Amino acid sequence: MPKKGYERRELSHNWEDIRPLLKDSAQITYEVIRPVVLFGVSPKERAEETGISKSSIYYKANLFDQAGMASLFPPTPPPDLPKQDKRALLPPIRQAIVDAHAEYSELSLYEIASICYVQFGRKPSPHTIQYILATGPKPERSTRRYKQFAEIDDPMERRRPILKLHFRRLNREKHCRLPANQSSNRAYHAQAMGPRAVCRTGRQITHSHRSEKG
Repeated sequence: MPKKGYERRELSHNWEDIRPLLKDSAQITYEVIRPVVLFGVSPKERAEETGISKSSIYYKANLFDQAGMASLFPPTPPPDLPKQDKRALLPPIRQAIVDAHAEYSELSLYEIASICYVQFGRKPSPHTIQYILATGPKPERSTRRYKQFAEIDDPMERRRPILKLHFRRLNREKHCRLPANQSSNRAYHAQAMGPRAVCRTGRQITHSHRSEKG
């Protein structure tokens, strides 16, 4: 590619002669501050010559001293971050939802939401849980960790799963209220209740189970 020929002009330091020859904004900025940076011309004098405000020349000259030629170009904008849906649940929460349903399919959507609130501090809506159960990941567990409440004969052993599930979340200060139609064999709900509620629920469950027998 042949080199571009430049028209020879008479050297001049007059701003009125230089300004019509400048096209690039970075070049214009440099020519404005060049006498200030190289020859120590005061920003006030340069402002009178160019018609640009003194404060603007002073600021650009200081910026040039700090950043050099990079200060003449506009800053590169940061890359656009992908927008995240605030309603989207993290993978651990999605996995916990499908695992809870796989362990005990009779858990209601509201009860699964209460378990998520205790474990992760977030309570998804029933529609979200229903959608995750239909499209979410495969469950990591397909069997129950504990027998059903009615299948345990010893009253002390019957309470043990409740207490184990509760003490795993004892360091949590958040407690949620479970639905009123909770069943006696839903030991998993203890993780969503406080210490007093666990003991009280254990007594109520034992009394209910004895009443059913006799």
